[in-house]
Amino acid sequence: MNWYEAIYIRKSVRRYSKKAVAPALLEHIENCAEKLNFLRDKACCSVRIYSAKEAQNKIKGFFLVNAPYYMVVFAKKTPESLIEAGCYAERLVLYMTTKGLGTCYQGVCQLNAEEVPANMQTAIVIAFGYAEGKMVRDERQAKRYPLSKICHFQENAGEEIRNMLKAARMAPSAMNRQPWRFMVWSDRIDLYIHKDGFMQKIAPNCQLVDVGIALCHLLEAADEQWISVSLEYDAAKQAYARKQRGKELYYVITVKKQEN
Repeated sequence: MNWYEAIYIRKSVRRYSKKAVAPALLEHIENCAEKLNFLRDKACCSVRIYSAKEAQNKIKGFFLVNAPYYMVVFAKKTPESLIEAGCYAERLVLYMTTKGLGTCYQGVCQLNAEEVPANMQTAIVIAFGYAEGKMVRDERQAKRYPLSKICHFQENAGEEIRNMLKAARMAPSAMNRQPWRFMVWSDRIDLYIHKDGFMQKIAPNCQLVDVGIALCHLLEAADEQWISVSLEYDAAKQAYARKQRGKELYYVITVKKQEN
């Protein structure tokens, strides 16, 4: 199983066995976190792993899953860094999936302030360990919106672009709210956040992290197909979205297919 294949079969694991993860594997996870490429600024994110014992009285949340390990992803205090953190975290989740570990994003969850590095914030917490039961599922079991609901096709899109969208559609999100929307062209995908008033009230950072996860899936699908893509920002698209939809849509980035 590679990272792209893991996109389609991974599920959120909420029950874990007491089996310890070997120190060598924990070290491999940390090494992976160190070596991952970033979209913009390598200093914008970092991670720390806690055992369940270390996390006691440090990680708190209403829906905190009881797991043997927790990975905390930190990000700078900017919207761009939270999006980056989502992409970064999902790559680590996919890596752990290929190593036989179950994972579960902990949305409404925080680390004690004294544990957070200076000028950073807790972007997301990930519970992980060996699953008690299955850690994967059939793709058809995933409850996701159809492409027709989340995509607006401006031009005819070929198989490669559609495969990228299919992967993005599978992204996990807080409370499965699926906030991403896509404006689709023949050679590019404009990525937007569909703002959710409910999530803005209870967890304002979650949608930014969520759309970073979807962006990760777009990029992994491009890589799987040996497609070179560039990330471009067009401020005019945000102005257009605001004019057409008010405050409902927030433009994030354009993923553009490069000519060979």
